[in-house]
Amino acid sequence: MNIHQIERKIKESVSVNPHMVALAKSYLINNQSENINTSEVFEQFVKLHSCSKPNTVVIHESVEIDNQIQIVSKYLSFGIAFCEAVHSLVCNSIFIPLGSQQFSIPNGVNWTTVIPGSGGQSSGWRFDFVTIPTPLNLMRPYSRRTQSTNQTFFEPDVYTYDLGLVNAHPDIIQALKDGLACFKNDLFHPAITMLGKAVEGAWIELGISLTHYVKIQKPDWEAFIEKLKGLDSLVWKVNETVKLYDRQDWFKPLKIDSGIDLNTIREIQNWTDIIRDSRNAIHFGAQPATPNTYEKASIMFIAAVKNLRSLYKLKESADKLSL
Repeated sequence: MNIHQIERKIKESVSVNPHMVALAKSYLINNQSENINTSEVFEQFVKLHSCSKPNTVVIHESVEIDNQIQIVSKYLSFGIAFCEAVHSLVCNSIFIPLGSQQFSIPNGVNWTTVIPGSGGQSSGWRFDFVTIPTPLNLMRPYSRRTQSTNQTFFEPDVYTYDLGLVNAHPDIIQALKDGLACFKNDLFHPAITMLGKAVEGAWIELGISLTHYVKIQKPDWEAFIEKLKGLDSLVWKVNETVKLYDRQDWFKPLKIDSGIDLNTIREIQNWTDIIRDSRNAIHFGAQPATPNTYEKASIMFIAAVKNLRSLYKLKESADKLSL
């Protein structure tokens, strides 16, 4: 490939997805500084993900070029993701721009056709399409510096990324994101309702995986799975799943592999009852045992991290050992 073909290939290879933006958001939010220099943090971020800007692209038939193209395009892609993350966090008041100075990712990349013992030429490309003016200095709002609530509550993408439920159905992740979108707008009834949807889905998924694991011992396993997927109440689905896992003569290998015992599942069952009661406030005339307030919703979403991870850890073991 010649110089122009390589430049075009780099541009075509630049790609940004929501996961990359979530990585950048998480990195920024978890920075402990009250004031952030985005230029400095960007360099730390790309170094963490092994995609720092290459010094020089060597263009010569004796040097492999595809890997160099990938390195440059990855650097530019993560740079765009970082800038998008900054703007999103500013829009959601997680950070406030401090001053008017702007930062853009360094978009110049040097190239050379010179290798030891030979002549050639050297120059560079400028990839202006990745230039996104971004605030250079950020500060955390004073109103949030003393908040006990985790800032990821106000960034659904970061919350679900940090949660790490890679084996959860997309509808469950979306329900959590929708719930947190309601939470950050002070809509606590719908926030807990959507959390309830996610939790119900998690119990159903766990029940199905546990049933597949013991289908030899459980002749009615297909009918049981259909009931879990059906219109029976959340109480029935949770109780039957817990009752199933109570057969420790069936599930001992699962308990050992996952580290999740029956007592843990029963604790999550009790937490689910609180969510169910709170969720039922959507019905006319119904009142939860305690009001659905900011503090209550915060506690529910905090507890969801540990409890959902436990449910999906057990599901992961069931799926793995069922193979």
